[in-house]
Amino acid sequence: MARTPIQPTRQPPDGNDDTSGASGIAGESSPMLDVADVRSANAAGDLEASAPQATPPASVAAGSSDQGITAMQYNKRVTALWTINEVRNCWAHVDGVGWRRLANNSDSGVVALNMLMAHARQMNARVDYDDGTGMITQAYVW
Repeated sequence: MARTPIQPTRQPPDGNDDTSGASGIAGESSPMLDVADVRSANAAGDLEASAPQATPPASVAAGSSDQGITAMQYNKRVTALWTINEVRNCWAHVDGVGWRRLANNSDSGVVALNMLMAHARQMNARVDYDDGTGMITQAYVW
């Protein structure tokens, strides 16, 4: 029995647009999904229909440091993940905190953190993480 391959329905961006997202790095994108979208998608069981669309809050886009305490966070849940076809650009949405970028200092580090966050999201597991630098640099998934 032959299987029909699944064809992509969208194409990656052409790279000509100059977007500067919450990451503060010109040309890099940032997640654009708000908490209401995540909760409604989770309730409906349809995350694909709620792909990131909304823009981040103005304070995040401006790179403001008024995002609250940036230290060890305990007993949190990952509600969404976001990546794009840019080098080391991965984000996790933490319930009650918002979007946090995964540390991007090495390929293996960002892959490991992305895998931990994906596991935490899938299992709705407790996550303790450190974002003292404004990025999640270490995480413990229980």
